[in-house]
Amino acid sequence: MPNRDSSFRSILRLALPALAQGLLSTIVFITDRLILAAYSEQALGSMQVSGPLGWILGSLFGAFGVGMSSWVGRSYGAKTYDEIGRYLTGGLILSITMGILLSILGLSFVTSISNLMVDSSQVSLGLMDDANIYLKYLFSTIAFQILSANLAGALQSIGNTKWPMYSTLVAGLVNLGLSATFVHGLFGCPKLGVEGAAIGTAVCYVVQFLLNLAPVFHKETVLKFRRTTKEHIKRIVSVSLPTIAERTLYHGAYLVFCAMIGHLGDQAMSVHQALISIESFGFISASAFGIAAFTLSAQKIGAQEPEEAQKAVKRTILLGGITLSLFGALLVVFGEFIIGQFVSSPKSISLGYSCMLVAALAQPMMAYVEIWSAAFRGAGNTKTPMVAAFIGPTIVRLSSCYLLAFHYEMGLVGIWVGSTIDWIFRTLFFFLTKNRLAKSAQNI
Repeated sequence: MPNRDSSFRSILRLALPALAQGLLSTIVFITDRLILAAYSEQALGSMQVSGPLGWILGSLFGAFGVGMSSWVGRSYGAKTYDEIGRYLTGGLILSITMGILLSILGLSFVTSISNLMVDSSQVSLGLMDDANIYLKYLFSTIAFQILSANLAGALQSIGNTKWPMYSTLVAGLVNLGLSATFVHGLFGCPKLGVEGAAIGTAVCYVVQFLLNLAPVFHKETVLKFRRTTKEHIKRIVSVSLPTIAERTLYHGAYLVFCAMIGHLGDQAMSVHQALISIESFGFISASAFGIAAFTLSAQKIGAQEPEEAQKAVKRTILLGGITLSLFGALLVVFGEFIIGQFVSSPKSISLGYSCMLVAALAQPMMAYVEIWSAAFRGAGNTKTPMVAAFIGPTIVRLSSCYLLAFHYEMGLVGIWVGSTIDWIFRTLFFFLTKNRLAKSAQNI
């Protein structure tokens, strides 16, 4: 049925496959880093440059997928199935245009982009060379990443969270197999180091795109290509523009955030890369519950049931909050052992565990923020998350991190305390603005 109830069972039916998908992505992400760590600590540290850049630029240039998925979900809730195909086609036209543009710009300015991320006096030349190699492969195939992510978003907005999970599993196995083979030169293949990991990632993007495209051609799906119109594209753009502004602010701030870490030296970069690999389990879990909130919010608003949308989001927050609190407790109890799987020196382990204790505190707040942000986007209200991104990551996080890490000389620990202050602020922001969700029904 298009309009799901807002029971815990319905929420879990949406969230669990998305959570499994996210965990699969995270396992691949972490295993990829472990493969590089086994090759050299320099190779792992280089991902602090190339990893965030790939994620940030792919997310920013793929922002039209939010508008597309919001309209697809709302059309599904309203049972206007022909409209779904028009929004799908319009959104993918915008996505492929932005993907090609990013590929051209990225390949043209690889070195200049990566140099913005680090202090050359603090980072080795070999680390930067590794980062640039990875970025060249990434930019060559980033259009496939954007299209794949946006197709997955469209599938999730009509309640199909299982297929993106399956495609992630297959593509992730391809990535790991190729990365392990070419990083370490297994089975007689050349030993390529970071370039081997880049090859695995590039092929993974292409495979995942093809897999996420396949359901569109299934005869029973409502997700079909249909002739779009300028009006449909304008509606997608209208909803997406605040998301583009939000992501520009958020990711621009994140680039500065990463640059701060780059100015703390090789050890801080390697430890931080290990920490975000570990914390990604929490972030992915929050995002999975966010997908459930996005889907239910879009469908309930499309069906003119704003009270049900509000109820679904609150129940999603309860489930997400419990899950992330348990993960935070896990970080406190087993943190030293976990960080020791990524870095070996006692000083690095001690630094990493200190940061991890701070990260544990932020986990339930992360769930609250991600779920409400997704719910607003699903309902077509992309302005409220934009305001949160402007004040939180851009102002609160950057100022807190700079003061604590550099002025008060807390180093990497100051970075993690500053980011947690941002999560506290955004939790309060969404607590005060959550009632705006019901008003989004007026946009249909």
